[in-house]
Amino acid sequence: MMKIGIVLFSTFLFIGSSVGLSCIQCNSSHTPECTVVPSQVNTTCESKNCFDTQNSDTKEVVRGCYTEQSSSVCKLPDCKICDFDRCNTKAYNIDCLLCESPKDENCKTELHLIKSSCESTACFASINRGTGEVHRGCKEDTSACPGVNDCQIYYCDKQRCNTQKLPITTCLNCMGPDCVDPDPSVVDTMECEGGNKCITKYNDKGQVFRGCTQVPDEKCPDGEACRICESDKCNFGKFPFQEPATLSCMKCDSSQGQFCSENDLVSGVPQKCEGTYNFHEKEACYVNIRATSIERGCFFELNSDDRKECLTKGECRVCHSEGCNRYDNIIEYPGYKCHVCDNCEKIAGRNPLECSPMPTNKNGGPGCFVNRNDDGTVSRNCLSSSDCSGNKCVKCNEDSCNTMDAPGKGSALIGVKGLIGVLVVLSYKIL
Repeated sequence: MMKIGIVLFSTFLFIGSSVGLSCIQCNSSHTPECTVVPSQVNTTCESKNCFDTQNSDTKEVVRGCYTEQSSSVCKLPDCKICDFDRCNTKAYNIDCLLCESPKDENCKTELHLIKSSCESTACFASINRGTGEVHRGCKEDTSACPGVNDCQIYYCDKQRCNTQKLPITTCLNCMGPDCVDPDPSVVDTMECEGGNKCITKYNDKGQVFRGCTQVPDEKCPDGEACRICESDKCNFGKFPFQEPATLSCMKCDSSQGQFCSENDLVSGVPQKCEGTYNFHEKEACYVNIRATSIERGCFFELNSDDRKECLTKGECRVCHSEGCNRYDNIIEYPGYKCHVCDNCEKIAGRNPLECSPMPTNKNGGPGCFVNRNDDGTVSRNCLSSSDCSGNKCVKCNEDSCNTMDAPGKGSALIGVKGLIGVLVVLSYKIL
């Protein structure tokens, strides 16, 4: 029994002598975390000491096993030497940018021009999204926007790390089949800096992509399946997104014994479309004139095959304004603009507006007008919205063309001057 105990004791001595001290070993030049929260462990140290030190000029932090070779790095009194496992974990201060945008606009983006700094174990950058003010400094001073709900604060623990381009929006980040309808709670995210927003779109390969815009003012191309939003994780939902239908169209099918000719529908009331439509496409009505029947309805109530057939066959036409498919042949003028205003003698500083309802060959066509009303005020509008007649209305048929003066102003002024002249003459004769 004594022999067994001696053997075990000898074995423990052998194991104990072969296992060195556990020391943190890292260099902040390669591993920034080494400065504040080091985690790398070297379990093969043969020395009896660990060390950690920080260069006072460069702020570089080095940790490791203390040996004779370490003396070139570990220079007293700045170098700390210790003699138990993982004893060299002291958190060193780092430099943080220190600035406020109300005092220095460079604090927002031109950070290479910021010379002021402070020392701490962590830095912060904050933005008041209401005022746009940006503050940067050490974690102890976060008084930039206390109690402000619209304030974002970001912390970091690496040398001069508080250089984020604010504001930052967190967006879902994925691509491919799993990105069509991802679970927001498990999908990857990314931080979009500098005011960039979240985007969902098809990439060049036809895959669904969710991520950040390239620039803050990026726009989705007209007619493409693309959506941009600016709140955290806002780019969720099955793609392409669906919108509830709002358009009303004429609905009938003569093959079902319904009255459906253009003459039948002169005074008909359009019916609201049901269901949803692809958000990037315009709602539409259709009229399908077959050899023996006519069908009218809401385009997105058709199944996908029937929609494709309607778009490729000449007898099926689509239009995009309220009840527009009551006519067999309709021509639309989308995006047509006129100056629209009441009581506007002059239009200086006013921008033309897109006509609503959309001009068609059945509701006045493309054209604008300017009219002097009976009370002497001037109105301007689209011919598709209202009509005007008489010698005080001037019509024109070019986009945004109703910039001319309304008729009648000059004659009205002459009439007033003439009246004044008559009164002067009468007064002279009386005197």
